[in-house]
Amino acid sequence: MSIIHPSAAADAPPMPTPSPWVRTLPGLTVGLSLALAGAAAQAATLTVTTAGEIADTEPLSRAQCSPAAGDRNCDTLRDAINHAADGDTIVFGAALDGQTISLTRFTNCLDTGQAAGATCLPLASWPGYVSQFGPSAFFISGKHITIDATANGLTPQGVSVQRLGTAPGFRLFDIDAQGGLVLRGLTLAGGQATGGSSRFGGGALGAGGAIFNRGQLTIERSTLTRNHAQGGQGGRLSLNSFAGAGVGEDGTLSPGGGPNAGGPDDGGLGGGSGSASGKNGGFGGGGGGSGGGGFGGGGGRRGSGGGFGAGNGGGGPFDAGGGAGGMGGAIFNNAGTLTLNQVTLAGNGAHGGLGNSSGGGAGLGGAVFNYNGVLTIRFSTLAGNTVQANGDDNPAAQGGAIYSLGDSQAACSAGGNISCTRSGASLQMQASIVQDSVFEPATKQPAGRDVVLDLRNGGTSDASGSNNLLGLAQALNNADISALAFTTGNPQLGPLASHGGPTQTMLNTTGSPALDGVACTAAPGTDQRGVVRPQGARCDIGAVEANVFQAALTVLTSGAGGVSAQASPPAATDAIQDCGRPGGLCQAGYGYFEGAPTLVTLAATPDAGHAFATWGDACSGSTSTCSVTIDAARSAQASFTAFSVTASLPSGTYGTAYSQPLAPVPGGGVGPFSYSVGGLPAGFSQAAGTLSAPATQAAGSYSFTLTATDANGATTEPAAVTVVIGPAATSAHLSASPAAPGHGQSVTFSAQVTLPAGASGTVDFLNGTQVLCASVPVTGGQASCSVPRLPPGTATVQARYVPGDGNTSGSDSNTVTVTAAPAPSAAPIPALGAGGLALLGLLTAAGAALSRRMGTSRKIGDGTSPRTPRSSP
Repeated sequence: MSIIHPSAAADAPPMPTPSPWVRTLPGLTVGLSLALAGAAAQAATLTVTTAGEIADTEPLSRAQCSPAAGDRNCDTLRDAINHAADGDTIVFGAALDGQTISLTRFTNCLDTGQAAGATCLPLASWPGYVSQFGPSAFFISGKHITIDATANGLTPQGVSVQRLGTAPGFRLFDIDAQGGLVLRGLTLAGGQATGGSSRFGGGALGAGGAIFNRGQLTIERSTLTRNHAQGGQGGRLSLNSFAGAGVGEDGTLSPGGGPNAGGPDDGGLGGGSGSASGKNGGFGGGGGGSGGGGFGGGGGRRGSGGGFGAGNGGGGPFDAGGGAGGMGGAIFNNAGTLTLNQVTLAGNGAHGGLGNSSGGGAGLGGAVFNYNGVLTIRFSTLAGNTVQANGDDNPAAQGGAIYSLGDSQAACSAGGNISCTRSGASLQMQASIVQDSVFEPATKQPAGRDVVLDLRNGGTSDASGSNNLLGLAQALNNADISALAFTTGNPQLGPLASHGGPTQTMLNTTGSPALDGVACTAAPGTDQRGVVRPQGARCDIGAVEANVFQAALTVLTSGAGGVSAQASPPAATDAIQDCGRPGGLCQAGYGYFEGAPTLVTLAATPDAGHAFATWGDACSGSTSTCSVTIDAARSAQASFTAFSVTASLPSGTYGTAYSQPLAPVPGGGVGPFSYSVGGLPAGFSQAAGTLSAPATQAAGSYSFTLTATDANGATTEPAAVTVVIGPAATSAHLSASPAAPGHGQSVTFSAQVTLPAGASGTVDFLNGTQVLCASVPVTGGQASCSVPRLPPGTATVQARYVPGDGNTSGSDSNTVTVTAAPAPSAAPIPALGAGGLALLGLLTAAGAALSRRMGTSRKIGDGTSPRTPRSSP
């Protein structure tokens, strides 16, 4: 940074004699005596050991590092930058891998010996030492240093440097024309360059949200995101200021403008108390009174013109000033040399300042604004950056990613921009993606351009390069874009995310024209993340080389079954089909494309009588399908087991309804299980796992089949199940009437038989082995037997129930003892006299004669049938 000597200002006091040694400024070191002596110190490596920020009570010039000469450890990044000499390299301790350094301290002042917490807004005694481009966390002046977050093994996650979100707005780095900075493997985020605001004066330029560069800046393998350049407001009602705003401070009442709007020219000088006097703003400053705005600064009141990209002031004497431009959401390259090599710039924004009742400013260069500088972009990706316009009388927001403006050297250096020593702007772009910019409001710039080349005041602006993938590009005012070769295909970028390496990146997804889009002749050996280029036949356009390779998937099986695979895209080599069965294939090669790896679905199918059990290796669980992401060589194991089912059912009894749960017992398989029955006999039914039959189901042995199905759909072979319906038990009770019959008196035996409904049978009545009555049907549970007479004496009688079918069992009754009376004894026959005997003889002879005549005879009481012929004597 050019340091304006106090003698440049007529009203400044004499400058104190500088120390003969190194003079330490807030964030910068100027070598005086050492440089004059020509002593070339050996370059050192400074290692940052913590991710902290110095306390508010510490001076911004603190350089707390270990005392040893040469390589040293430094407490914070700020200590290391302050301590670093020309040619030194700053690295980070391994403990900082993946850490974020949140900055809270900043300065707007270039003076030495600054009190802790001071920001020089303004420093009245040293106005020339106020930074003309606004507050920054670090100033790099008079030395060239490197900050490398890829050393010490930090490449897996890297280091982020950002402004703490609750801190006031400031950018991260300011590099003067004699300074140089190399950034490698870093993420720069949250920088905020906001121009000052005024009411009647114009707003000031907001430039370079993360970095303002006038020297030599090289960024490699890094990402810049969420940085913003915000133009200051004109017509801000909360400010009663007539002076133009400065880049680092709001305008004041009078006289004088913002302290850092063009170095010695200050900001626009505003007339006091509504005076018509005014002064044009310096570089970036707003016009004061009726003065015009400097470059990017809003015009003062009375319709004063705004600077480039800024709004005009209002028309009346008390109308508001115009809004300023916001330029370079991430980087403003002010006549410096900027090289981006494998860098991602995404989500940055340049926003014009509000003009309220006056003209508003435009947002130009959502990622980079190149003003009379040399901008080189190689294998980088600039996407999703935003430009916003605020006002209707200013140019629309343009250059969603890049705005390269060429100006004459005289115009560029006007207004105190003394570091601008060259004429014209140059853009060289190789194998880079510039796409998907956002233009706000969309209705004002429906055809916004991602890349814009512009020139004015006789300057030059040109572009060259090849193999680029751009959205829309435009050359204004005869700028020369003819040598910039590009196509306009959609790169199909994924979101900014962690994809390996030290920073977040944006992947080219499948089908992107960036894939294999450029020869590797001039390509770096690796991409932003460290992935080797190329991965395909040629190199990819942009910061990322999509990681592409082929990996094998191998399947192993145990048990009886097979495994097959499906994938989209299909296997590049071989196949997995019926692995585990004779002739099956068990290995295939699948392509891997980063961001969209091949997903292979394995399906395990058991053989008959078997079931899938479980997965192993790359698969897990007991579901028969498994998905494997092919991001490296993978293997999977499938196990099968025998699968069967058994069930044991209790017997039933005729006459009692049968209802029993099936209670199957599976062997193998994966639960939960379902069951089905087949071949149910007539009369049986099955519902909700319960087997049922009515009470009238005939006794017998019944068989059916049972099949189990597991959670994966495997089924068992049908298993035979038998259920027995046994006969119902019966009982009989016998009684006799009368129990003691007289001689020759009949006896009735009654059997009471207990049977289930619908059963049939007969009863045999037995006297020992003698059958008194046989097969007497049971009717209504009763059967009876009448015996005309029993032989005299005691008879022991029992009823025996004989089933009529198989539905009941036989039973014997109790025994009944019946005693039959004997025949009565004969009375004595009186003795016959001679006459009686004669008569008896006559009667006997007469009877014999009668019998011969009839031809038959009957013997009473001898048990023979009357029809039985009598045998001859």
